[in-house]
Parts: sequence; C-alpha cells; structure tokens
Amino acid sequence: MKLWILKRKMRSGEVLAFDEFHGFVVCANSSVRARELASKQSGDEGPDVWTNPRASTCQVVRTDGERIVMRDFNAA
Repeated sequence: MKLWILKRKMRSGEVLAFDEFHGFVVCANSSVRARELASKQSGDEGPDVWTNPRASTCQVVRTDGERIVMRDFNAA
C-alpha cells in the first residue's frame, strides 16, 4: 500500500465553500483506488472532483524520512 495525497485544483478566485473538502490523504494500492475512496467521502463538492484529474491532483507521498504530509491553512 502507498499513501496518496489528493488536492483540489481551485480556479483563480474560487473559494472553498462550507461542507466541501480541499484534500485527502489516502492509503491505497493505486491512484485510481485512492481517487475512488476519496470520491466516496466527498462533501458538497461532489464525488466527480476526486475522480477527475482536471479537478484534482493525486500524488504518491514519499515515506522516507520525517515530513509533514499535508498542510491546509486558511487565513481568511
């Protein structure tokens, strides 16, 4: 199994609304499966955001050494 980090691609000027996810960290065998798992947990953004590579990224997380896996900060 690998760790995958999924993040939404936000268009310029687009803001994250209430009850929407910005990202996931998922343990899965493949990026396809990671996207499927995230889509099943989606909020108001809808499941298609997580299965569509144009709407989100899905990258394997390196597991060597210490590291922060995800920072999701909103200073609004």
